Amino acid sequence: MPALADALGLHVTPVKRYEAGASLPSLEAIKKIAQVLPVTTDFLIFEESELVPDANLALQFLAIAGMPEPQQAVIRQLLEGVIIKYEAERWSSRLK
Repeated sequence: MPALADALGLHVTPVKRYEAGASLPSLEAIKKIAQVLPVTTDFLIFEESELVPDANLALQFLAIAGMPEPQQAVIRQLLEGVIIKYEAERWSSRLK
């Protein structure tokens, strides 16, 4: 644990609190932990079941995975556009 605290640039006490669930790390601490442990921030934040798509999406993702790369790239671009549009609408509705 002292090695992890040193690598994070933190005192051992907050790291022990994080591990015990007694306190939550800041966003900056989560980013540092992810870099030090080489994992994603999603891995640190979410339960594994929260990151799995529902059955319908999983089947669609499997179908896409079997497509040639150029078609996959088009689908990724389309998804990114739809996601950005959705998030923009969601955030703008919160501001009203």
